[in-house]
Amino acid sequence: MSKWIYLLIVVVVFACKKNTEEPRINIRQQPSKIEIFSVDTSSGVTTLQSSIHYFYNDTTNRFDSVQVAGKIYRFDYAALTSNHKVLINYTTPDVAHDEIIFNTDFYSLTNYNQILAVGDTNTNVLQFDAYKRITNFSFKEKNTVGNFSQNFLYKNDSIFITTNKPFDNCIQKDTIMNTAKDMSTHLPYLLFVNPQNNCGADSFNLMKAMSISNYMNKLPYKIWNEIYESSYIYKGDSKQRLSEVTIITRLRVDNTTYKKTKIVVTY
Repeated sequence: MSKWIYLLIVVVVFACKKNTEEPRINIRQQPSKIEIFSVDTSSGVTTLQSSIHYFYNDTTNRFDSVQVAGKIYRFDYAALTSNHKVLINYTTPDVAHDEIIFNTDFYSLTNYNQILAVGDTNTNVLQFDAYKRITNFSFKEKNTVGNFSQNFLYKNDSIFITTNKPFDNCIQKDTIMNTAKDMSTHLPYLLFVNPQNNCGADSFNLMKAMSISNYMNKLPYKIWNEIYESSYIYKGDSKQRLSEVTIITRLRVDNTTYKKTKIVVTY
C-alpha cells in the first residue's frame, strides 16, 4: 500500500492495557461519528451544537467523504500519487473546491486549502517538529481580517500555545497540561485543544475533523489562559477506546462555571 495512504488509515492503540480476548489491532479505531454538545450548567440538559460523520471505506481503506456541520466533503484521490494531494468536492479547477496536501515522507497533513475562486484561496498551513508534533498552525484569507497563527512549544508534560490575530491586535497564551494517556491518531487533535479562544481564531471545518499526523499526542488534562481554565473528564467504551469527553470551562477570577461541553465519539 502506498505510504501516503497510511496517514488516513494508521492503526494505533488508545490504551496500554492488554486485551487477551480480542487483539487491539483488530478493533476498529476509526470513528464513524463525533458529536459536540453544549451542556446547561444548571440543569445538565445537552444540546447538539455540531457533528462530524465519517464515511470510511473499509474495502479501499480510505475516506469516501466526511460531513462536518452538515457540509459534505467528498474525497477525490486522482491527484494523490502525482501531487500528494486529495481533492475535495472537485469538478474543474475554476470551480470552488478544497484540497488536502500531505508530506508523504513524514506522514503528516501540511496544507488544507479552501479554493473559493481563481485567485481567492483560504490557506491552512501546519508545521511539525522531528517527532511529528505540531509546532505551527496558520490561517490566511484574501482580505486578511481572519488571519491568525498559533505556535506550539513543548516542555515536559505541558504545551504552550501562543495565538496571534493581527487584525484585532489579539494575542492569547494558553497552557496545556497533558495526562499520561495516549490519544488515538484516528481522532482529530485540533478539535480537542482549543476549548475557549478569545481571539476568535477558530473555525469549525474539515481541519477540525481530520487527523493531522501519526504522532500519538497525549490527552489534555487541563488548559488555561489568563481568563479561562478548562478541565477534561474522559470516559472509555468496553473496548478501551475514547467514547466521551466532558470539558468544563471556568472563569479564573472566581472559579464559576462559564460553560460545559461534551464530545461523544461513536465507532
